[in-house]
Amino acid sequence: MPRGNGDVIKTNVKRRVDLVLPFAALSTNKMYSGRKRRSVYYKFFRKKLFKYLDEKFKAPVKLTGNLSLSLEVGFSNSLSDLSNAIKSVEDVLAEYLGFNDKQIVQIELSKYLVHKGDEYMKVSIFKTRKNIDRRGNGKKTRE
Repeated sequence: MPRGNGDVIKTNVKRRVDLVLPFAALSTNKMYSGRKRRSVYYKFFRKKLFKYLDEKFKAPVKLTGNLSLSLEVGFSNSLSDLSNAIKSVEDVLAEYLGFNDKQIVQIELSKYLVHKGDEYMKVSIFKTRKNIDRRGNGKKTRE
């Protein structure tokens, strides 16, 4: 189940985590219900995802360094907003896998339409060598 922020857990350091989540994405609107407090929908989504991850990983894992996130989402409704699916998955996976979501420096998104009841999310999180620091070489980039 969910681990508190203060827990110290021995972990296996991984370079890549690939998952296929057999349930629908949660929109940011449902995640917070107009307030910056976790909604009932988000609590249920988080609990379901933690249960799924506990079954998938026998030992806790920890991702380090700059990370890339690849997210493929199967929606049953063509009006569903792909960008809203990112935050809920990113937050729960970050909490479970022991990384800070600020470590994600690259995101690849794909949206597919599927039949109702066949919604899914395919997630890959992996360490990247992408250098995001553009402050170097003594040159000022702002004018």
